[in-house]
Amino acid sequence: MKKTLRKTKAYYSRIYRLAKLCDVSFDLALQMIKLRADDKRLTRKKKSHGSFMNWETASMDTLGLMVCKCSKKDGEIIKIRVFMTKEELPKNKQDLWQEVTSH
Repeated sequence: MKKTLRKTKAYYSRIYRLAKLCDVSFDLALQMIKLRADDKRLTRKKKSHGSFMNWETASMDTLGLMVCKCSKKDGEIIKIRVFMTKEELPKNKQDLWQEVTSH
């Protein structure tokens, strides 16, 4: 029990010192560390299981056509790809640009 408490205290103390050094709040520093860990986890999942573009969930935004890149293992969203122009889309998916903008 004491060993666990010591390790936890050291972990949070290190985050506190990092937050103070970077002049950000403790919560923001902790959130950034968790986001980085989550990104690494998703990258490992993508490398080990592969990914696919989920064209059924494509949606138009002010930036362009947004398409989710999902894991082949369980369909979890790994990244979101934004196509800025119709020409960036693959040839067989360019009709999605017109379908989504016409709605």
